[in-house]
Amino acid sequence: MEKKSVDVVTQDGRKPAPAKPPGSSVNPFVNNNMEGSQQKLTFEEQIGHRKPSKVYMAILIVLVLATIAVLVPLVVIVLERNELAKEVAELKSAHTPQTCTSQQCIKSAAICLDSMNRDADPCDNFFEYACGGWIKQKVIPDDKSSYSAFTVLREQVEIKCKELFEREGKEDEAKPIISVRNIYKSCLDLDRINERNSEPLLDLLVTVGGWPVLGNLTGGNWDPTTFHFETLWALLNGKYGSDMIVSSWVSVDDKNSSSHILKLDQPSLGLRSRDYYRNVEFEEERAAYLQYMVDIIVELGGDEAAARSDMSDVMTFETAIANMSIPKDERRDNEKLYNIFTLEELNAAYPQINWTLFYDLIMPDKVKPILPTERIVNKVPLYLKNVTEWLVRQDNRVIANYMVWRLVNGMVSDLGQIFIDIRQRYLNVLLGTSSTPARWKRCVIEANNVLEFATGRMYVEEYFPAIAKEKTIEMIGNLKIAFKAMLETNDWLQEADKRVAAEKADQMRIDVGYPDWIMDDAMLDEKYKGLDFVADGYFENSLLYLRWSKVESLSLLRDVVDRTEWTAGPAVVNAYFSASKNRILFPAGILQPPFYHQDLPWYSNYGGIGVVIGHEITHGFDDGGRQYDKDGNLVDWWSADSVVKFKERAQCIVDQYGSFVMPETNENMNGVQTQGENIADNGGLKESYKAYKDNVPDEPLLPGLNLSADQMFFLTFGQMWCSVYRPEGVTSQILGGVHSPGRYRVIGPMQNNEVFARAFNCSPSSYMNPTDKCNVW
Repeated sequence: MEKKSVDVVTQDGRKPAPAKPPGSSVNPFVNNNMEGSQQKLTFEEQIGHRKPSKVYMAILIVLVLATIAVLVPLVVIVLERNELAKEVAELKSAHTPQTCTSQQCIKSAAICLDSMNRDADPCDNFFEYACGGWIKQKVIPDDKSSYSAFTVLREQVEIKCKELFEREGKEDEAKPIISVRNIYKSCLDLDRINERNSEPLLDLLVTVGGWPVLGNLTGGNWDPTTFHFETLWALLNGKYGSDMIVSSWVSVDDKNSSSHILKLDQPSLGLRSRDYYRNVEFEEERAAYLQYMVDIIVELGGDEAAARSDMSDVMTFETAIANMSIPKDERRDNEKLYNIFTLEELNAAYPQINWTLFYDLIMPDKVKPILPTERIVNKVPLYLKNVTEWLVRQDNRVIANYMVWRLVNGMVSDLGQIFIDIRQRYLNVLLGTSSTPARWKRCVIEANNVLEFATGRMYVEEYFPAIAKEKTIEMIGNLKIAFKAMLETNDWLQEADKRVAAEKADQMRIDVGYPDWIMDDAMLDEKYKGLDFVADGYFENSLLYLRWSKVESLSLLRDVVDRTEWTAGPAVVNAYFSASKNRILFPAGILQPPFYHQDLPWYSNYGGIGVVIGHEITHGFDDGGRQYDKDGNLVDWWSADSVVKFKERAQCIVDQYGSFVMPETNENMNGVQTQGENIADNGGLKESYKAYKDNVPDEPLLPGLNLSADQMFFLTFGQMWCSVYRPEGVTSQILGGVHSPGRYRVIGPMQNNEVFARAFNCSPSSYMNPTDKCNVW
């Protein structure tokens, strides 16, 4: 093998002298040119050779020794100084973090700085410190009741989807992709929708037997002699998904997570929360809701006085339903919500309704017959008792007006601008919004809701890098390990319960980005078989989807549960935990800044998507998730002692968050209603920090911030929840939401986190570092 020559360079930059050839007597450092070394005798006197004197030799030796004595210490000093300098340089390199100068780091650093209020003390109010700049810059859009960092990211995804939906289609595209473009186009065609005005809705009202309040007008002509509650209920719910009086659907059996079962529950409400019907301070909202109903009827051609009279009765009817319903904060014990009745027992317990007839009318032929032995979960036995006994005393006209109103209310947004504006006047009072979203936004959201896996495929093909999925799965693994390590040091959970909890964490299914099957045209076509949208019939497209989705859902009754099935599309900015499947899901839409970027340091990614991952893992062990085992079954797998200690710690969270006050309205948070999400926020933050410290070495810092890696971890988490609210938005969130507003999703977990207090050197007397801290996980 031929050896290549290499030029070696000495420490001072010169090449070394060539090595002396073997056997040579020539000194390579002496000029051996004999011609050039010859001396000229004409200039010098030839002197004979003599030995030096003894004195001379003695002096020479002394001088040599003296020189050596001086040079040796100097050489030693120089060498020592060089070695010391080297050590100092190494120490500086080890303790002076490098700065990340990548394009993404510079961009993220600028966003962080812009979002902060650096004049605020992080120990006094970390939300203001992290988000003060963001809050000052943001103006809540007219069509929103709140605005957050999540909203910003969702808008970015919507813009990307808009561009994808508006591209020219390809000849060989899968049918669902064509349907995406068609429903989007049909939604955008507001001229056509306005031209048709109320016609599609009036035609629909005719098919359901008419709306009593419209009298003899088109869409009215209701015949009281043919009214049959079960028939109308089955029609409106089974064909159009309208939710009224009693909710009925098919879902996973909580105690047998491999099968489906029929379920019954109390319905949703027009005013969204029962408190709007009950509390004196919401008189304006109730008046706006009634006016909304009246204005819709008048626009359909009805008489205003008759409409007000009839809809006042409907308002009284719905208020009674609200009063009978169970408050959200009393519905957190899943065992109490699991009450099995056979169909036969249901008929016996609530004979005012013919349940056999209802199920025979609503269920698809595929799952029939519905026998007397059919098992049904009754989530609200007391509500069903009260509402069925009350219902038989009500006037059929009022019942029919209410039931058809629930259908109409769901279809108003699919009509023209006149109807949209009527609805907006109502939402202005309820939510504080003064305008509707841009039409294209509404249409993007609509397409993404009804064809979520087709739109998801379009999105991931263009915007989702494979490395994002790989790195997220790696982080999830690290967080699972962190959670199990925290279990080992847990001082309140019984040892046997720790082992079972670890098994549940190990078995937790992970799904990231998108399901692989959406890339297969044939499988995508099969998923949306029968759902072929047209480009010039928006209302008809909406009806088709309502029918298709309800039949698809009810048809699952006899099917084995598919644990791999995704419950959300990829182009979504959110994350999910399913207790019945013991599964966490992270769609592609959330795997981008500020939550994640492959080119950011890991303290940012763990402070962002890492905490989101930890949040979802902790949901498996919050006040609701802890009631389900590793297979997703509702089982009491905790010891009595562990349950008592868990509830004590959960109550600390309830009390802490219940004491928080929103400055926009001076309203207290609902600590009971939000406890599951608050427990997940607190646990997720701790798990992600541990996973970060256990797996990531020191990294370069973001430029210009002068913050340590630990401080950047917490800042990233804080800035995820930057948000601003209208007063109406605060009230709506507190009454109906299960999540705390962003302000307290930052403050609450930080107050309970000792590592945060150390990172920012917060004194024990500071607001962000209280002496008493809540600690569940």
